[in-house]
Amino acid sequence: MSIQDQLSAQSLNSVVEVSKETAAACFQPFGRTIQLVIAWVVSQFLPGVVFAITILVATIAAKMMNGQNLITVLISIIGVIPTGAMFAGWTRVTLKVARGQDVVLRDLLCPVPMILNAVAALALYWAVVGVGYLLLLIPGLYLQVRLQFAPYFCVDREENCIEALKSSWDATENTWVAIGLFNLVCFILSSVSGFTIIGPLIITIVGAVGVALIYDKLKYGSLVAPAKITIADDQLPDTIS
Repeated sequence: MSIQDQLSAQSLNSVVEVSKETAAACFQPFGRTIQLVIAWVVSQFLPGVVFAITILVATIAAKMMNGQNLITVLISIIGVIPTGAMFAGWTRVTLKVARGQDVVLRDLLCPVPMILNAVAALALYWAVVGVGYLLLLIPGLYLQVRLQFAPYFCVDREENCIEALKSSWDATENTWVAIGLFNLVCFILSSVSGFTIIGPLIITIVGAVGVALIYDKLKYGSLVAPAKITIADDQLPDTIS
């Protein structure tokens, strides 16, 4: 078996194992599945409701104050805050589920510094990845895999956004192939199940727990890394005399 075959086989095995563990974390016991779904619904729809209300208030305020744009902008910004708060909270929820812990709604409420760092990390992440996609598709995908764990380092280790991006980059140095394969599997399953409407939602929720599980494996060094592949003696190059 060639080195490339070993790399592909081990990466594929990693994806299979992560998928199995993710399914177990999400659906066993079933009560945790309900907790996870409720947390996702709240994290997705609550910010939308708050944002819609603040936009309505901003519109009314603009009319009452003869179109003062500053007030409108400030109120609109307030409406965005819950989105950032719920993003950090959802990240924490997925980590708890990946670790086999029960979830309560208050898990969605993170400390303000943690929220700000997670949102800043996400914004920088998409800015860097966006530049990669503007250059070519492959650099964008590569950067996306290497930096996607930054919010988890913010929430779990309380790192600032710059530290979290660096931590994500370092953690994925030897495992980005397996992580990319997992992301690809989630994308394919979501696309194939698109006609069911509910299929992509399930893949989104379960996939988020899978990413949290991979984060934990990276943190404890239990995800297979290509750098640790053993090369058989007959695959070593001939010694140059």
